Amino acid sequence: MSLLLRVLRHADEARHLSPLDWDLLVRQCRHANLLGRLHQRLEAAGVAMPGRARNHLLSGTIMAEQQHHSILREVGHLRDALFDIGLPLILLKGAAYVAAGLPAAAGRLFADVDILVPHARLGEAESALMLTGWQSTALDAYDQPMEAQGERELDLGQPVGGIDGDIVAVVEHTVVTAADQANRAERRAVEHLSFIEAESQLAGGGVDNTP
Repeated sequence: MSLLLRVLRHADEARHLSPLDWDLLVRQCRHANLLGRLHQRLEAAGVAMPGRARNHLLSGTIMAEQQHHSILREVGHLRDALFDIGLPLILLKGAAYVAAGLPAAAGRLFADVDILVPHARLGEAESALMLTGWQSTALDAYDQPMEAQGERELDLGQPVGGIDGDIVAVVEHTVVTAADQANRAERRAVEHLSFIEAESQLAGGGVDNTP
């Protein structure tokens, strides 16, 4: 188990770290984009952090808080754009944690705002977002698998409140893929036929085991 994972699970382990351990911990945090997350975890547990390590971890918290402000601003723009076409804003994943003020958002860094729209209105939603400054990425061979799985990616170019080029909106038009839907439909059909067969057997007085 990595040092980072051990400390995230049991913050008190950080009380016994050597300077070399702290250096390793900070490097692992930076690689995993968890500097702010660990900082808040250790602060909550009352664990004292060495000066240099604390500065690195604190910078992660400050960066996450700044990004959360940007996310909330852009969420407002997304909500307004979708409201104009009669769609609610349904947030997924990290942006949903931030908007709801959930503990899971604390110190979290991410670059995507994932939203869900009905498949039948995907084009309309994309047009509404583009009218407010978002730009659709070109659908090339790289994007096609994502599109087939129910996602369309839009790069942020929001003129209101400034452009934050580090944020990408991922517009998902289904959580269940077409393949999953087909499999579910097949299972429902089998279950339905099994139910009809069972009813017929009961109506006929049981199962006929005559060879």
